[in-house]
Formats: sequence, C-alpha cells, structure tokens
Amino acid sequence: MAKQYGWRAVIVVTFRPHISRARFILERCFDGDLVMVANPEHISIPRWAFENVYQTTGYLWAALQSDC
Repeated sequence: MAKQYGWRAVIVVTFRPHISRARFILERCFDGDLVMVANPEHISIPRWAFENVYQTTGYLWAALQSDC
C-alpha cells in the first residue's frame, strides 16, 4: 500500500512486546519513516514471560525469511 499510495511515513500501532519485531520486519520492505507506537494495555508478568519467548521465536523466524 505504501508504494501504491506513495507513502513516505507509516505509523504502526501494536502492543509493546511486538514493537521491536514489527519494526524489524517492516524495515525490510519499507524505506520510509516508521513511527512505532505501543498501545497502553497493561500486560501481566506471566504474559510478559510468554511474549518474550513468543517474540524471540518470531524474530528468529523473521530472520530466516528472505523476502517481504
């Protein structure tokens, strides 16, 4: 969509544990400015632990992908 509409900047709203991985993935395919915003949702300690494992696994998976 960014290419189609000529966007030079994108705002991404996601939850805090996903921001880093989302940026990593989007920077592969979008060379404009990315603004990453975390929603204000409270996440419990057990959920943080789960997300740490989940997002780390997701990072590894994304690193193995060669395309957008």
